[in-house]
Order: sequence, then structure tokens, then C-alpha cells
Amino acid sequence: MEDARDRSGVRGEHLTPRANFNRRMRIGDILKTAGIVDDDKLSLALKKQKSSGERLGRVLVDLGVPEENLAAALASQLNLPLADAESLGLDADVTGALSSDFLLRRLVFPLSREGRRVRVAMADPLDFSTIADLEFLLSATVQPVVATPSNIRKMIEMGQVRALKDVDNLKEAAGSGAIQLLEEEETAEEESDLAQLKKTLEAPPIVRMVNLMLYEAYRTNATDIHVERRENESRVRYRIDGLLQGRFTLPASVHAAVVSRLKVMAKMDISVHMRPQDGSAKIRMGGRKIDLRMSSLPTLYGEKMVVRLLGNQDRMRNLPELGMLPPVKARYTAILQHPQGFLIVTGPTGSGKSTTLYASLAVVLNDTVNVVTVEDPVEYQIPGVNQVQVNNRAGITFASGLRSILRQDPNIIMVGEIRDLETAEIAFQSSLTGHLVLSTLHANNAVSGFTRLFDLGIQPYLLASSLSGMVAQRLMRRLCPACSEGHVPEADVLKRLQIDPGTCVGLFYHGRGCPACRNTGFSGRMGVFEALTVTDEVKSLVMERASEGEILAAARASGMTLMEENATYLALKALTSAEEVVRILPPDDVTEKAGPDWPKRILSLFE
Repeated sequence: MEDARDRSGVRGEHLTPRANFNRRMRIGDILKTAGIVDDDKLSLALKKQKSSGERLGRVLVDLGVPEENLAAALASQLNLPLADAESLGLDADVTGALSSDFLLRRLVFPLSREGRRVRVAMADPLDFSTIADLEFLLSATVQPVVATPSNIRKMIEMGQVRALKDVDNLKEAAGSGAIQLLEEEETAEEESDLAQLKKTLEAPPIVRMVNLMLYEAYRTNATDIHVERRENESRVRYRIDGLLQGRFTLPASVHAAVVSRLKVMAKMDISVHMRPQDGSAKIRMGGRKIDLRMSSLPTLYGEKMVVRLLGNQDRMRNLPELGMLPPVKARYTAILQHPQGFLIVTGPTGSGKSTTLYASLAVVLNDTVNVVTVEDPVEYQIPGVNQVQVNNRAGITFASGLRSILRQDPNIIMVGEIRDLETAEIAFQSSLTGHLVLSTLHANNAVSGFTRLFDLGIQPYLLASSLSGMVAQRLMRRLCPACSEGHVPEADVLKRLQIDPGTCVGLFYHGRGCPACRNTGFSGRMGVFEALTVTDEVKSLVMERASEGEILAAARASGMTLMEENATYLALKALTSAEEVVRILPPDDVTEKAGPDWPKRILSLFE
């Protein structure tokens, strides 16, 4: 046979179709005809195979027959090519289509695709059951290529290594290779029929692209992935450190298939394009479980998909790691020491409220208390805490879960979020009956949390009698230590902070941008907090449904510091920039004139 290798590292120019195989041929007879084994060794091998259940080829190798000889004999007798791992050129269109577990278990490896045919290296080319499974999974006709088990394992290892390298070059891979192949094959528009779309979304390039997209998001600590259809392309952006960053673009023709693949993962209806949908999925990356929350939205050019990655952190943070400054931490810790009452953490979506609650549980948790939570989702599993996952399909909502928790003799209850009046009333009444309750609420700052609860329908007497404290927070980007330098902010930024431009020279820093921070000037995030303790004066004002300004004045009189003061202090300590302070806080958070000595006063508040 001519020793010619194609791009798949296969000796031989032609492949024998599976239909030409004689299904009555037995591997033992083939090896005997080729002179690889004699009658005695074959008889012994057959006896061992019957008792062990292993493949005959594996038994013969154990008896001393070189696996290279077995593979060569099979290739010769069946008129099949022989593959090796040395000159292999792995094809991205098929190597990412099957899991490594499947490949190792069946000892097979897809080499290349040519139209509707896929070349597959097999240790046992007469394993018709595996061939049938491969044809179903790859949606193609399988043409076997003989390879030794060790070479197949080497091929699988090479494919895994290359997949990891592809992650580092995802942008380039997205614009070439598999995507180009799909563009040639996929000519239908987004309104193509459902059968065609199902076929497209399961194509190996799409599966591979979505997997790489998720892996890079995990690797860069992104919290969200946005897949957006534009007029002539599909744009993919990641939210990193609170801001969206463009990562790469895809051809417009593959947008529907990428979105549909994500829908399949989230158990959403891929036949529905004109109404919003929500779904979820769980994946494991880097040894860590990641909870994916997905949402689709019809837009002008096609559906937009947003994927939120929950649990994409190294570990649960403890209270000192949250970055609370001493005055705020002292107030917050004092609230946590109450044996009963209600503590609410407020802030917009993605501001770190859940992280603060988890850190708070670590403070109050011990063997003498029963701690129960109801969450959606459970982001961290905490030893010693009884955690309940919201499951609307099973009838487990925040309200129903909270009712059940109260029958479990709890000391401390954590409710993931106050979303409606029913949940809020049960939580407040629980705090009145001897429980410490922790929860979150969407509000701009600590004082506006009262207004939000009034809007939900909570009565003033219930709020005043049970609420212990209200904490507000944001996440602010931290300056990159490798490229931070002195900086004079723009006039409008100083005006917003009410700082005299003549007094700010040498006070502030910014990040110049470098490879370490991907030229953003920032690396990581830190918390900014304000803690409002519900004093007797605040309770009286709440009972009267006083304005936010009046409640804030009473809280300030008791020593409360504002988030803006906290953020400005961090900017003055060169941990963040003045522009970042302005970006994360609402423009109406400054309630009094700062004056020319404000920087000095800010420093004195926290030192």
C-alpha cells in the first residue's frame, strides 16, 4: 500500500465505505490469516475474553501481541488506511464535537470532515455499534481509519491541549476556521425552518464556539455575556469589572445558530423568536460549578441573548475582605450582633449584595444557631447552613420557602431578595418573632430603601418596629497598580464632587493603561458602602412617613457616612479615580456643599 498521508495523518489515499465491510468477519480470523496469532494463542485469548468481557484486541495485547502489529493487520485485511498521531493535523470542525470521556471509552477519534463524510480513527473498525452512534452524533457517514489505542489516546490529548490554546486566541478563531466553514454551508436566513435550524445549531463549529465563548468569559472573570445581532454582524461583549467590553464579532449568518445553541442549553424554546424568554443552565469549568442565567429579547435585526455567570469567583469572601472602612464596618457589625431584627442590603443588580450577605452569615454562624436561607440561585454552598433553592416549577418561591423555613425552628434567616409584598411581610413579621433576618432590596441608597418598602405596601409601624439597619453598596473599579499615575480630573468631574480645582493638584490618580489591565487602567473591584442604623429618631420619622431628606438628616446626625464620601476617600488614597467615583454614584447623592476643605474632612472621617 502506498505510504501517502493526507492532512489527517492517514496513510492511504482511499477509504473503504462501511457498507463494504463483511459483518461476519471476526477480528480473530483476520489476525490469524495475517499470521499475527496462531491457533493456540487465539484459543487462549478467546477464553480470557469470555471470562473478562474485554475486547479481543485488548486481550491479545496483554498476551504480548504488539498493538502496532494488530492495527497494521486490521488495516491490511480490511483494506483500510492506518492513522498515526505523529503527523496529525487535527480538524477543528470535528475534534470539539464529542466529549473526551466518550472518545476514551470507545477508543475513537474524529479526524476530518469532507462534506457528509467524517474520517474516524478506531481501534476496532468492526465495532458497528460505535459507528452507528458516531453517525448519529456527527450527522454524517463514518469512514473508519485504523489506529492503535495508544495513538488514539495521544490524539485525544493533543485535541485537549489545542482546545486550551484556542481559548487564548478566541478572537482569531471566531473569525476564521470553523466559522468560515459554517458560512459556506449555512446559506439560509434567520427565518429558516425549524428543522434546518436544529441541524445548524448542533454543528460542531457552533458547539465549539459557544464552549470557547463561555470558557473565555470564565477565564476573564466576566459576569455577563452579551450576544447582539447587528445589521451586518453579530457582536459579542463581556461585562468585566462592571463595564461591557467588546471581545469579537461573528458573521451575521451564524447569529441565529449561536443563540439557539444557548437556548438549548437553557431549555428554552428554539422555535420562538418574537417574544422574550428566560432559562438557566449549570456547567462546570475549572473545577467550579457555574450557574448560567439566560435571557433572550427580540430586537430589530434578530434576538439578543444575555448570559449571566453566577458563581464565577474563586471563593466566598469574608467580611474583612469586602473592604468596609472602619466607621462603616463598626456600624454594620453592631447591626449583625442583634439577636433579632431585619438587616437589608440595597443596591442595583450586580452591586455585590449577595456577596455581602454571604460574608455576614459567616460572622453569625456557629454550632448553637440554626441558619436557613432561601435563594435564587444558591451561589455558594456554606457548610453548616441549610440552603433552599427557589424552584417556581415545584412551587418553591421566596414567600412559600420562607413560610416553610419558619416551621424549621430557625434562629437566622436569609432571604435572597425582597421582590414582592408577600415576601416582605413574612420577612418583617419573622423578625418580630425573635429571628434575625437578612435580605436584599433594589434601591439607590440606604434612605431610598424606606421609600421602596413603602411602595411595596409595608406599613410604617411594621417597618419601624422590626428594621435594624439599611446598608447600601456599589462596586467600584480598582486602579491598576502597574500603571497608576498622578492625574488632575476634568473640571466637570471636580464640579460634580464639589472640589475646588485649585486644591486638587497631587490629590488624584488614574490608570494610564497597560497589558496587565488590558489597557483599561483598572484591575479588579472593591466595595463602597453606607450603613444606616435605625435609631429612635429614625423610627419616629418612619412612623410619620417623613421624606428621605429628613430621615437622612437624622441618620447623619448619628454619625452615618455616605457612599460618596467613602468613594472619594478611596480616590484620595489612590485606590480608584475621581472619574470612577462620578461614574458609579447618582448625581444627586451630594446633599450639602463640600467646601474647599472637603478633601481634608473626607480623610478625617475614615482615619
